Amino acid sequence: MSLNGSSNELELDDLGSSFLEDLRPFIRSTRIENESQFLDNIRRASQINHSEINACEYILFCTDDSTIHQIIHSKNPYMNKHISAFDLKERLLLAKMSPSVAHSTAGGEFHNMLTDALQPMGLTRALKPYPAARIYGDEENRGKEPDHGWGPKRKPPRTEDRPSMVLEVAYSETDRKLQSDIRFWLSPSNGGANICLTVKLDLLRSNIQIENWRRSQNRIRRKQIVHIRRNSDKLIVTGDLPLSIPFEDLFLRKTEGPREHDIEIFEGDLKEYARTVWDDYDLY
Repeated sequence: MSLNGSSNELELDDLGSSFLEDLRPFIRSTRIENESQFLDNIRRASQINHSEINACEYILFCTDDSTIHQIIHSKNPYMNKHISAFDLKERLLLAKMSPSVAHSTAGGEFHNMLTDALQPMGLTRALKPYPAARIYGDEENRGKEPDHGWGPKRKPPRTEDRPSMVLEVAYSETDRKLQSDIRFWLSPSNGGANICLTVKLDLLRSNIQIENWRRSQNRIRRKQIVHIRRNSDKLIVTGDLPLSIPFEDLFLRKTEGPREHDIEIFEGDLKEYARTVWDDYDLY
């Protein structure tokens, strides 16, 4: 990662040959030899109380060619719901535990906030949601599921059915996990999205950090950063306001008429968003 331009604009290198391998030092990893071992590890880890703020939500599994194919193509719904990402070349599988309440709320409420912002344009039903949809990349050797995603219902001809904007929520994950997410989604040969929004929850400090990452001039760049903090009984929003989503990047077309413009999410909406997330932990 390199610093470029203003203090808020960061750059990430493109996704190279390594996808999940870089996560080994930062996320618990274990080796498995069959589906039963995968399920046993998931069940044990799921016994962790995910209402605890420091609960870990991911395990990185190392395995062989046969086992990883069996797991990602399994018809077992319990197994499928725990698959977050995979890389067949590296024979690595990232599994997610049942998400925390705050994690789930942060994704669902962002969808509501986005829908509210689209209402004045008459476009609340113009987006197709992609919650936890498996998206393939690198000639289907890689795959990943966003916490949430959106794309236009009516796509340009020959456009693949995948989200143009995704959301990733970081609750217990490290910055390296989020960087891996961003690089996958904004890689044209992988996620192929135009926008990756990240929401990082720090419930101990009552802080929510929202970042807006986009591909610009063939580079992955952070364009905005917003902080929502609770100070005693007050909510304080700082950073690049309003949170702005380019219309054309989301809807894959130019605006039509005076009602359509870039989507903007203002301070009041962000405060309400924070209240809803923090209510799950009685932090407000």
